[in-house]
Amino acid sequence: LLTKRLQADENLSLDSFKLLRQLGEGGYGTVFLAYHADINEYVALKAIKKSTLVETNEQNTIVSERQYAFALNHPNIAQLITSFKDNEYVYLAFEFLHGGDLYSLMAYQKLTELQAKFYSAQIVLTLDYLHKDICSKSPTSLISDGFMTNRQHRPRIRYLRIINGCSSINLKHSSINCLSIIRGLLQYNVERRLGCGQRGTLDIIEHVWFDEINFWTLYQQKYIAPFIPIRKYIITDRYEDETILRFTAKNLHENEFKEF
Repeated sequence: LLTKRLQADENLSLDSFKLLRQLGEGGYGTVFLAYHADINEYVALKAIKKSTLVETNEQNTIVSERQYAFALNHPNIAQLITSFKDNEYVYLAFEFLHGGDLYSLMAYQKLTELQAKFYSAQIVLTLDYLHKDICSKSPTSLISDGFMTNRQHRPRIRYLRIINGCSSINLKHSSINCLSIIRGLLQYNVERRLGCGQRGTLDIIEHVWFDEINFWTLYQQKYIAPFIPIRKYIITDRYEDETILRFTAKNLHENEFKEF
């Protein structure tokens, strides 16, 4: 992990970074691969338009999320290094992870049960940390298009895709223990759902499916990962993306973002 983290810096600006390429774009902003010379680190720099946040009444949310992100300290969570703002945008600079995301990996290949177990165990540790110390809801980035609600089937199918790699439910290659933990997690009755009892996450960690996983060793990141991703982005000095951030001379929504 990064050895130097900066808090929000009023003297920081986009000129402090060298934009290298666009990594992604969502409803609330654009993420760039950028280089920060002061700390000699590559970062994932998220630029979010102030006007977009104000239009959706999310200006207070982004301030709170930034505060939470600075407080997070877990090996499975990308670190927020610094934040700043200018006339038109607010910026969040996160630790840059070269390996891509789980969704892309699942689209690229079917995960083995061992791989699914490895990633699932890390998710268990991360959500347990968030639930106990930070917040009461799971981050939407894990399942970006919905959680299991009522008796809808589509979200349940998404849980199974990590094992089967397809949208149809085909469990013939899954172990009995794997089926057991899936059924436990998908119990409609909350009182019977795995992990929702008095022992909480311990019931998940101690499930027989995770017998091969030493969670303390996993937390310390001493496991050899079952899949070593190829670095998705080659670092270059030339910015080739067509997306250009547009700026205004007027400080937009100054009052709404005083606390950012």
